[in-house]
Amino acid sequence: MNIPEYVEMVFSMPFYEFYFPDTWNDHNLPKNPLELVELCQMLDIYLDTEFLYQHYDVTAPKEGDIYFFYQNNNQEIVIYFDLHKDEFDQMAMVKFGVRVKSAIKNDVKEILDRLYFKSTTRSSFKEDYFNQSLFRIASGNIPNQTRVIKKYMHGRRCVIK
Repeated sequence: MNIPEYVEMVFSMPFYEFYFPDTWNDHNLPKNPLELVELCQMLDIYLDTEFLYQHYDVTAPKEGDIYFFYQNNNQEIVIYFDLHKDEFDQMAMVKFGVRVKSAIKNDVKEILDRLYFKSTTRSSFKEDYFNQSLFRIASGNIPNQTRVIKKYMHGRRCVIK
């Protein structure tokens, strides 16, 4: 059996732990989570981490959009955030994932492991070669999907066909 061309890696962790205090301070410096910056550089994806922080901060309980950030040259490579706020969640858990070519999985997983293991609370880490649920969500192939899905490429809102 051949390994599929793409792999998806997904887990949940507290949103604010993407923004550990050692990466920013209150002196008007940008919030730049180190692992996210490194991941975006590796995948050539533009992701404004301050943008995510501001959107999550104003999201009311029982709300929250789904965000996809695409690679410029390959719209099948993506970073995913589900910023839904559960009304009973005191840890501010969000779902985070990536979809990358299987050939670079180990390099991407090394970065994700650092992010995953620095978190105080986290879900299981899932690797998916066959179900491709992130791709199906982004493509609109999930029945009864009512949540808002926002797609971005190089910092601009885009329509992916």
